[in-house]
Amino acid sequence: MTFKDLIAADITDVFLNVNEFAVSAEYSPADGGGKRTITVTPCDEQMRRYEPQRNHETRVGTLMTLVDKDATTGILIPQKLDTLKIGSQLWSFDEIVEEDEAAFVLRWKDATLYSAGRQESL
Repeated sequence: MTFKDLIAADITDVFLNVNEFAVSAEYSPADGGGKRTITVTPCDEQMRRYEPQRNHETRVGTLMTLVDKDATTGILIPQKLDTLKIGSQLWSFDEIVEEDEAAFVLRWKDATLYSAGRQESL
């Protein structure tokens, strides 16, 4: 077994294990492939500020997750408009932050925008 194989096994057996760091989430691909339960590891959650106009500020919650790069147990090709539901919180795919042969680190944005004191759904 190579070092690369050992690292790939650790990603699945440790980091993407619900008995260790991971959580179950409901993934809905934008292409209509059907909802399914996958395992993700939340890495970082924060609020980001966007100011598309000078007199308008939008705050959007973001979440980064470690996800298995697999069509069955994770996500093979993330796409805009894919959604991830963890508990009652719904997230929309934003971008790939990092990737290798075994996994992705993906950024998701809160599917609810907080804009000028109002709450609006995407």
